[in-house]
Amino acid sequence: MDIKLQQVEYAYAKGTPFEKRALYNVNMHIQSGTYQAIIGHTGSGKSTILQHFNGLLKPSEGTVTIGARRIEAGKKA
Repeated sequence: MDIKLQQVEYAYAKGTPFEKRALYNVNMHIQSGTYQAIIGHTGSGKSTILQHFNGLLKPSEGTVTIGARRIEAGKKA
């Protein structure tokens, strides 16, 4: 199944003095049957992206689509 992130943003501790934006306007499309590597420096958002793939995190903005499932910011699961 395809995985798509469209204009995904995420902030930890949103709305508090400790708010930390981790993802900014991420757009990505991973086609079914392919491999993709996510690399980067410590704190660059790799784990945050992966946590969106398995539903542990919900985007602050944007949409995550995995196959027929769609997770949108601001909507209940």
